[in-house]
Amino acid sequence: MLQTEARSSPYQRLADSTTHEVRNALNAMAIHLAVLADRMSGADGTPARTVAALQSQVGRIEIIMRRFQRLASPPLEEGDADLADLVAQTVEACSHDARRHGVTVEVELRAVTVRGSFAGLTEAVLAAVLRGIEQSRGGRLRIGLAVHGAEVVLSLDGEARDVSTATAARIELRLPLAG
Repeated sequence: MLQTEARSSPYQRLADSTTHEVRNALNAMAIHLAVLADRMSGADGTPARTVAALQSQVGRIEIIMRRFQRLASPPLEEGDADLADLVAQTVEACSHDARRHGVTVEVELRAVTVRGSFAGLTEAVLAAVLRGIEQSRGGRLRIGLAVHGAEVVLSLDGEARDVSTATAARIELRLPLAG
């Protein structure tokens, strides 16, 4: 397990990203509520559309918070885990960070089951995705899974771009297959 200082950075970034997404949804809800209050007496169907938009934002908050909870508080025990699902959830949770850094993330995953500590797997995948985004500023990050013998390789290939140059970076995690 990583020390507290090393763990705080990826989790802090995840928390910041999640907080940003929740605030966006809450802001949208506040705007729709203001519109609803202004138009409550109208008979043009606007209140019903506004209520539907509010319900959609509430659903969005529920999804964001469930994802955050799964990633921030994974079970501590060991077991089999669907690595593709974990990577997909992590990429989605880090989407704000990717947008903020101008990174286009391309994911090509296949269902692969690995064995390990859920907390350790989650922490390793989160740290790799965040590092890949950071190293791919203004460019593209390609994430893939491949099976090589008795292990799974999670590869993150990043291409950062700025006005004068392009750089490439590769991150690999090698994990044992389940079973």
